[in-house]
Amino acid sequence: MRRFLLSSLLIAASATHARDPKPISNPDRFCQDAKELAMITSQLPDYVLSEQVETSASVVPPLKFRPMGVLSAARGQPVCIAVVVSETGVVQDAAVYFPKRVALSREERRQLLSNTYLPAKQAGQAVKSIVIMKAWSN
Repeated sequence: MRRFLLSSLLIAASATHARDPKPISNPDRFCQDAKELAMITSQLPDYVLSEQVETSASVVPPLKFRPMGVLSAARGQPVCIAVVVSETGVVQDAAVYFPKRVALSREERRQLLSNTYLPAKQAGQAVKSIVIMKAWSN
Protein backbone atom coordinates (compact mmCIF):
# COMPACT_ATOMS: atom_id res chain seq x y z
CA MET A 1 0.00 0.00 0.00
CA ARG A 2 2.85 2.34 0.77
CA ARG A 3 4.63 1.22 -2.39
CA PHE A 4 5.65 4.23 -4.43
CA LEU A 5 4.23 6.55 -1.75
CA LEU A 6 7.38 8.62 -1.53
CA SER A 7 7.67 8.74 -5.30
CA SER A 8 4.20 10.20 -5.68
CA LEU A 9 4.83 12.69 -2.88
CA LEU A 10 8.07 13.78 -4.52
CA ILE A 11 6.42 14.20 -7.91
CA ALA A 12 3.89 16.53 -6.28
CA ALA A 13 6.71 18.41 -4.54
CA SER A 14 8.59 18.78 -7.83
CA ALA A 15 5.54 20.22 -9.52
CA THR A 16 5.22 22.92 -6.86
CA HIS A 17 8.94 23.68 -6.74
CA ALA A 18 10.07 23.50 -10.36
CA ARG A 19 13.06 25.81 -9.96
CA ASP A 20 16.64 24.58 -9.68
CA PRO A 21 17.85 23.90 -6.13
CA LYS A 22 19.52 26.71 -4.25
CA PRO A 23 23.18 26.37 -3.33
CA ILE A 24 23.70 24.39 -0.14
CA SER A 25 24.35 26.72 2.79
CA ASN A 26 24.97 24.15 5.55
CA PRO A 27 26.57 20.94 4.26
CA ASP A 28 26.08 19.14 7.59
CA ARG A 29 22.30 19.68 7.62
CA PHE A 30 21.24 20.21 4.01
CA CYS A 31 19.22 16.97 3.90
CA GLN A 32 17.46 17.63 7.23
CA ASP A 33 16.65 21.23 6.30
CA ALA A 34 15.32 20.54 2.79
CA LYS A 35 11.73 21.68 2.21
CA GLU A 36 10.99 18.40 0.45
CA LEU A 37 11.70 16.46 3.65
CA ALA A 38 9.16 18.58 5.54
CA MET A 39 6.60 17.68 2.87
CA ILE A 40 7.36 13.97 3.27
CA THR A 41 7.10 14.06 7.06
CA SER A 42 3.82 15.97 6.90
CA GLN A 43 2.38 13.27 4.61
CA LEU A 44 3.57 10.45 6.91
CA PRO A 45 2.42 11.59 10.38
CA ASP A 46 2.83 8.11 11.90
CA TYR A 47 6.56 8.18 11.12
CA VAL A 48 9.28 10.10 12.96
CA LEU A 49 12.68 11.15 11.72
CA SER A 50 15.01 8.45 12.94
CA GLU A 51 17.55 10.96 14.22
CA GLN A 52 14.97 12.63 16.47
CA VAL A 53 14.23 9.65 18.74
CA GLU A 54 16.22 8.09 21.60
CA THR A 55 17.67 5.32 19.44
CA SER A 56 17.86 5.93 15.71
CA ALA A 57 17.27 3.19 13.19
CA SER A 58 20.45 1.55 11.97
CA VAL A 59 21.06 -0.69 9.00
CA VAL A 60 21.96 -4.31 9.69
CA PRO A 61 25.33 -4.70 7.91
CA PRO A 62 26.19 -4.85 5.16
CA LEU A 63 24.47 -1.85 3.60
CA LYS A 64 23.26 -2.84 0.14
CA PHE A 65 23.43 0.34 -1.91
CA ARG A 66 25.74 1.59 -4.64
CA PRO A 67 24.92 5.28 -5.25
CA MET A 68 27.04 5.84 -8.37
CA GLY A 69 23.99 6.23 -10.63
CA VAL A 70 22.20 8.85 -8.52
CA LEU A 71 25.46 10.70 -7.94
CA SER A 72 26.09 10.79 -11.67
CA ALA A 73 22.55 12.06 -12.29
CA ALA A 74 23.04 14.73 -9.60
CA ARG A 75 25.99 16.15 -11.55
CA GLY A 76 28.16 16.92 -8.54
CA GLN A 77 25.42 17.87 -6.12
CA PRO A 78 24.93 15.88 -2.91
CA VAL A 79 21.94 13.53 -2.89
CA CYS A 80 19.38 13.13 -0.08
CA ILE A 81 17.37 9.91 0.17
CA ALA A 82 14.43 9.19 2.48
CA VAL A 83 14.13 5.57 3.59
CA VAL A 84 10.83 4.67 5.27
CA VAL A 85 11.36 1.96 7.90
CA SER A 86 8.64 0.05 9.77
CA GLU A 87 8.69 -0.62 13.50
CA THR A 88 9.96 -4.13 12.65
CA GLY A 89 12.94 -2.81 10.66
CA VAL A 90 11.56 -3.57 7.21
CA VAL A 91 12.13 -0.91 4.56
CA GLN A 92 8.74 0.23 3.23
CA ASP A 93 9.90 2.68 0.59
CA ALA A 94 12.86 4.79 -0.51
CA ALA A 95 13.22 7.81 -2.78
CA VAL A 96 15.56 10.69 -3.58
CA TYR A 97 14.13 14.01 -2.42
CA PHE A 98 17.09 16.29 -3.21
CA PRO A 99 17.97 17.32 -5.86
CA LYS A 100 14.46 17.24 -7.24
CA ARG A 101 15.41 16.18 -10.75
CA VAL A 102 17.13 12.97 -9.58
CA ALA A 103 15.46 9.59 -8.98
CA LEU A 104 16.64 6.17 -7.92
CA SER A 105 17.07 3.62 -10.68
CA ARG A 106 15.16 0.35 -10.35
CA GLU A 107 18.33 -1.37 -9.19
CA GLU A 108 19.19 1.33 -6.62
CA ARG A 109 15.64 1.21 -5.26
CA ARG A 110 15.77 -2.60 -5.11
CA GLN A 111 19.05 -2.38 -3.21
CA LEU A 112 17.63 0.04 -0.64
CA LEU A 113 14.44 -1.99 -0.19
CA SER A 114 16.49 -5.14 0.44
CA ASN A 115 18.19 -3.68 3.53
CA THR A 116 17.04 -4.55 7.02
CA TYR A 117 17.22 -2.11 9.91
CA LEU A 118 17.28 -2.27 13.66
CA PRO A 119 14.19 -0.10 14.21
CA ALA A 120 14.24 3.32 15.81
CA LYS A 121 13.13 3.32 19.43
CA GLN A 122 11.40 5.85 21.64
CA ALA A 123 10.99 5.04 25.36
CA GLY A 124 12.15 1.50 24.60
CA GLN A 125 9.42 0.90 22.02
CA ALA A 126 10.12 0.36 18.32
CA VAL A 127 8.63 3.13 16.17
CA LYS A 128 8.07 3.75 12.45
CA SER A 129 10.77 6.05 11.15
CA ILE A 130 12.25 7.87 8.20
CA VAL A 131 15.98 7.41 7.81
CA ILE A 132 17.84 10.17 5.98
CA MET A 133 20.68 8.98 3.78
CA LYS A 134 23.21 11.33 2.21
CA ALA A 135 25.44 10.55 -0.74
CA TRP A 136 28.05 12.82 -2.30
CA SER A 137 31.12 12.53 -4.47
CA ASN A 138 34.47 13.95 -3.52
